[in-house]
Amino acid sequence: MLDFLPKGRFSSSMSSRYSPLKDIFWDRLGGCLEAVDSGTTTVVDNANMNYSPEYSSSALSATVAWGIRSFFCCCPTPRVTSWSPFEMATSLMPDWFHAQLAELAEKQPFGDGRVSLGFAFEGSFLPKDVVIGNFEKVRRLGIKLITSHYTRNPVFDAPPEYPVQLAAANGHISSTPEVELQMGIGTPVCFRPDLHEIASLGVDCHSSNSGDILIPRDIGSHTVEAAYNLGTIKGARAVGMGGEIGSIAVGKLADLIIFDAKSPGMVYAAQHNPVAAIVLHASVRDIDTVIVDVDGRKTGGKLIAVEKEVAVELLKCRQRLDEELSKLDLHGPKKAITARLHIDKDRIVDSLA
Repeated sequence: MLDFLPKGRFSSSMSSRYSPLKDIFWDRLGGCLEAVDSGTTTVVDNANMNYSPEYSSSALSATVAWGIRSFFCCCPTPRVTSWSPFEMATSLMPDWFHAQLAELAEKQPFGDGRVSLGFAFEGSFLPKDVVIGNFEKVRRLGIKLITSHYTRNPVFDAPPEYPVQLAAANGHISSTPEVELQMGIGTPVCFRPDLHEIASLGVDCHSSNSGDILIPRDIGSHTVEAAYNLGTIKGARAVGMGGEIGSIAVGKLADLIIFDAKSPGMVYAAQHNPVAAIVLHASVRDIDTVIVDVDGRKTGGKLIAVEKEVAVELLKCRQRLDEELSKLDLHGPKKAITARLHIDKDRIVDSLA
């Protein structure tokens, strides 16, 4: 994590060294393409890249350009003001953030109604009155969806009253198995008995792992329907759209995924139980067609004529960022982050062997 924070989490604060605005655009567009390619038509975007008004506008433009259905959740983000010596901004929510949030809230929705504004908040360490004040301000702006990250310890050992309180407040959990296992957070919680009813499935971060949710292979004693629902209707209910998306029914929006089984296991299983075939055997290559509303985004197993250009631009972005990161001395940032997070440096080791 001490490598990840300066090189990953704070890398977009390098605007004084190079201009990453187009990188933000291509990154966000690439993420949207990957989601649609894997059959995801609606995402909750915890937009953890709001380092300036221009960053937010660039990311929002990319989201609108591709036509995915999205909640663009603006997130007050820690910003680096100096790399040497390493210093961070003292304010998590500067004046420009409040101003832009109000402006976007007034103009939403975007992209023919597909993109709505949300609010992502990672500042629970702030005083209680400040946190409540921010939530009240966001609600007054008409923003309905608020997200935050949470993990208590490696097994998500939340007190038993937490799920009860969440359910009573119409709160939901997006469990992200791939990143939870990658970061050693513990067993994914989407099937935990006291959390399953309010759980859905997500990916957390498409830059560190795959952006698809076709991954819940080991579902234990649960049914394939229970796993399937995590990525469909339960996700729709989590964002208050259970009556509009998440299943096929008269009067619902015309989001549609058509499978053309190519995986041997899926070809065999689909004849017996299509849901089991999708949950236990499907891969991205089995998805032939994806429609958001009435617009086709993937046909014949291929995204509509843009993926090569985006891939080329993403590789250029990666190269530019690597070049800038190679010039940084990360000793100072790591030392400052260790102190800021109150980590005992004597407990940090290179190996557990």
